[in-house]
Amino acid sequence: MKKNRLGVAVFGLLIFLFSSCQVAYFLFHPKVKFTDAYIKSQDHQFTVETPEIFELVNVAYALSENGQKHPWMVNKKKNYYNEVRNYFAAYTTHPLILKLNKKVKKDYQYYFEERDNAYGYEFSNDKIVTNNYKNLHGIHTIGADLDLWEDFAKESKYKRFYEFHKEYYQQVIANIKKLLSLNRMWAWLENKFSNKYNSYKIVVSPLIYGSHSTSRVMDKDFIECIMFVSDAERDTSRYKPEVFQGLYARVVFTEIDHNYVNPVSEKFKKQIKTAMRDLNAWNNGKQGYDNTQMTFNEYMTWAVFSLYLKDNYLKDDFDAVNNKTVDMMVNYRGFTKFSEFDKKLLELYEKNPENIEGLYPEIINWMNSRN
Repeated sequence: MKKNRLGVAVFGLLIFLFSSCQVAYFLFHPKVKFTDAYIKSQDHQFTVETPEIFELVNVAYALSENGQKHPWMVNKKKNYYNEVRNYFAAYTTHPLILKLNKKVKKDYQYYFEERDNAYGYEFSNDKIVTNNYKNLHGIHTIGADLDLWEDFAKESKYKRFYEFHKEYYQQVIANIKKLLSLNRMWAWLENKFSNKYNSYKIVVSPLIYGSHSTSRVMDKDFIECIMFVSDAERDTSRYKPEVFQGLYARVVFTEIDHNYVNPVSEKFKKQIKTAMRDLNAWNNGKQGYDNTQMTFNEYMTWAVFSLYLKDNYLKDDFDAVNNKTVDMMVNYRGFTKFSEFDKKLLELYEKNPENIEGLYPEIINWMNSRN
């Protein structure tokens, strides 16, 4: 399936919230087919879900050697993870898991793409069949090993496990909906950018630790944004509710706003390359952001979150979340000038809060002056 890409794979380690981490993966417009009835039902709607095949893939990677070793592929701090390990203990040597061990050891991108492509599959009895969302991310898909996936699901009685945990998944989903204020984010972004989207979907697994991603799909001028993120189950005792809400909002917001920021950045590609000509001065290489466009988009998406915070949170709560965001970007992620960048964008925004796209030339000119 041919895809038009406005973004690229981005890999790297990022500590967020409470010793978790994030990877952003951004792709645009795989071909899909939406019925008129679907478009009517989903227009201006957002959903949160844990699909059956999507969770099957998360379970399989949690059993893999790489899932065990990798510091942020799988969330190992939950009772749910222990239940997965116990229930499927007899199947860690299943041919599917052994193949995952080899594939991911060779190329981590397998995990990222195979997991998200699972959103394009569903069960038909014991068979796994495609739906409208096939091939969301790259070329790696469960379709290449469909017989192994079907055999693993059948032999391990995966469906029984999923059915038993449906109530838990619903609790996870309800908690996310309570925390996110997604409609507020959506309205704010579309008021500040020219891009418009018809529908948002948040796809969540309790097993995702920090590998987050976003895609956009389109049919009949109906554009849907899909975010793959971790859940909101964290130790909240160290944070007042408003601060915790802001910290979790950042997880989703900094995926959503790639869909607004990146297309504008494309219009300034040459200017950004010039402004970040000394890339090492802006990005110390702790992560896999090895070019100016990817680096700028991370600066901008996270700084736009600061603008959203400024408009929607009380000053004390803004300060608490913003300070943690700046500290993470500079000291953990290695975006060495983010503190200055963030302050400058906030300053420019105070003078022109109506149109963030109009701030691009000014912030790029400021970047030029910092070289």
